[in-house]
Amino acid sequence: MGLFVVRYDYREGSEATQDAHRPGHRDFLASQPGLRAGGKTDDNGAILIFEADDADSVATLLQDDPFLAEDVIEATHISGWAMPLGSWRQPLGL
Repeated sequence: MGLFVVRYDYREGSEATQDAHRPGHRDFLASQPGLRAGGKTDDNGAILIFEADDADSVATLLQDDPFLAEDVIEATHISGWAMPLGSWRQPLGL
């Protein structure tokens, strides 16, 4: 298992659609056992941190995100993440 950072870039002008479908989007994400943290960024996107076997498994589970079905997400970037530094290492058991 490793950590993976997902960067969502939201489509410009999709704010009303985001608002309408945010409850389903959040319910979907909350149901994912590998999600460790997530939230909206200040530049029309979001960051999600998953613990998973590989990036492909993260990409597969995100295909069911309601925001994707509603065309809110313009781009998804998934990167493996090693966290060698920082005060979160111990609380996260890293």
